[in-house]
Amino acid sequence: MRRPRSQSWKSYSAPVGTVTHGSGQVETNAAGQLIVAYGPSQYNMDAFVKYDWKRWGYTQFVQLNVYNLLDDKELNGFIWTNPITAKLTYGVHF
Repeated sequence: MRRPRSQSWKSYSAPVGTVTHGSGQVETNAAGQLIVAYGPSQYNMDAFVKYDWKRWGYTQFVQLNVYNLLDDKELNGFIWTNPITAKLTYGVHF
């Protein structure tokens, strides 16, 4: 027998976004003098979707994380940004 749709979703969450800004990096030169190198501000967006359910007496979940959602491939200051990546996770809480 099929359960009503209202009972099939135990928990669902889908927040979007993180915003980070470039920050200073403190280094010293060969003479030991302080060098402060700044990069431009960086805008980054990540997202995830998580679904929780309870089966066989255990709470389980599946989560999909997507990093660099905008697929920004620019040189930010002194490093290249990571390409768009995704991670799928399954877990069981005992």
